Amino acid sequence: MGGLKKFLIVVLAVIVIGTIVLLVLPKKYELEVSADIGANGILVYNVAQNVKAWNAMAMMGGMGQMDMSQMKLPEAQGLPTDKLGSVMKGVSGAMQMKFTVTKTEFPTLIVYKIEGGPMDGVEPQVHIAKVNDATTKVTIKEGFEYKGFLGGAKAFLAKRASRMNHEKSLEILRRMCGGK
Repeated sequence: MGGLKKFLIVVLAVIVIGTIVLLVLPKKYELEVSADIGANGILVYNVAQNVKAWNAMAMMGGMGQMDMSQMKLPEAQGLPTDKLGSVMKGVSGAMQMKFTVTKTEFPTLIVYKIEGGPMDGVEPQVHIAKVNDATTKVTIKEGFEYKGFLGGAKAFLAKRASRMNHEKSLEILRRMCGGK
């Protein structure tokens, strides 16, 4: 009986500590991820705002270095355009979402809005800055505040997931711009 009592006390302590942690975690997160890309800013901007190319690259995943001049995307297959208001739709079900270009400032800023899915309402900003003639720094910034009891846990998990996603996105952008 003494062993069961100790076990229940430990379980109760874990639940209490877990609840306190959930209440203390900040419900708001801010994230900034950067990478230097070996290409000029105009090319980087044009590639970064091309939703069709991002969609194709996301589907092709493990591709290595590629020359964007060789990339041909069919216009008649329902893929969105690469202008302000472009939309990329995600898969169905729990991850159903729409990814829309909401603001552009040539050649330094692109803002997307995510609608639907677990990141509903997040608006990542892609900042593009010239380092030198052959190098461009790309920074993806985002911030969001979750509501409710589990908001802190959601913010913690979303920040980690977004960091990994943005790091992968910057690597894809690097490959799309020539892999330098």
